[in-house]
Amino acid sequence: LNSKNNNQIIASRKNKNFTTETTLPPAHRPLNSHYKHSGYDRGHLAPAADFPFSDEEMEDTFVLTNISPQIPRVNRGNWLRLEEFVRDVVVAADKRNDESSDEEETETWVVSGPIWLSSSKTNQTSSGGEGFRYSFDGIGKPPSIVSVPTHFFKVIVVIGKRKASILGTTQQSRGIGEEEKENPTENRVVVMKKFGAFVLPNSESIAAGANKIRLVDYLVRLSDLEAVTGMEFFPNILGSYDVTALGEDGVPLNKEIVDALTDDVRLYARSRGAGGGGMKNNNDNNFEMKKHAGSGKNNGAIDSALVPLSNPEELSKGRQRKVNQILRDNSPVTFQHVCTKNEACFKLLSV
Repeated sequence: LNSKNNNQIIASRKNKNFTTETTLPPAHRPLNSHYKHSGYDRGHLAPAADFPFSDEEMEDTFVLTNISPQIPRVNRGNWLRLEEFVRDVVVAADKRNDESSDEEETETWVVSGPIWLSSSKTNQTSSGGEGFRYSFDGIGKPPSIVSVPTHFFKVIVVIGKRKASILGTTQQSRGIGEEEKENPTENRVVVMKKFGAFVLPNSESIAAGANKIRLVDYLVRLSDLEAVTGMEFFPNILGSYDVTALGEDGVPLNKEIVDALTDDVRLYARSRGAGGGGMKNNNDNNFEMKKHAGSGKNNGAIDSALVPLSNPEELSKGRQRKVNQILRDNSPVTFQHVCTKNEACFKLLSV
């Protein structure tokens, strides 16, 4: 994403219509008729408001393959607030481009999508054992049904593109979070600056249960999100799983670090609760956990959306010690979480 294009906004949502993706087989096409009288909004995955500089690009966001059924209060409340937060991250990154005296160019990359998570645990599966049950709506008329997601995710990465000082820089000589661009003739290195992953429930009861939310309460670990989606996000920067090269668990170092930074922010949010309070950082990368990691009490609805059932290990003292160790062993980390020193994550937002 980029917040400007010759500083001229030329696109508008006015007169935009939702259209069918005709390149798909007819039986696989989502249709406007699926949504008629369904009670669900046609919610954008890539927001129309992210493309104000091109009428054609904004038009593309109204193709129904970019649309997913969303509870109206989620689409117009929680999800909208997250979209606005992402645009603020983009504007801040572009502002640094204008103010920077070096030759680094900053970009923000965003991936959004639906998730279907289990709704309950059962001790009576069809085979007689323990397991989980999935329950979600479908809209349309059989056999053409659009499944309604239980949750939605957004992954945000802010990257900087720098000129490499030496042609053919090796991975070993780069800092954590850096990766050389594919085209060696440009002699550029892509450096991760910020990262964050959010998951929001597509639930009327949660949306209606409160008039305000904190985005920090929807943070999730990257490894958890990859587990439930079956996807790897930005493997050229964050690394790819490789059991042979990385040992038994095969988890790349960058992914361990982003998970640690995420849990560090979540633990800090727990200490603040819903009431706020000033932010204190140990350094530019992680919060001073020792001041808020002791009690283990949940003061601010901090349960991970990817762990819908009670999980005592989610932010256990053992996990807290591991987070401290990862951040300490890899200090200084060259990138931050998007919520580090960003009060917008902790602010109560009206929905």
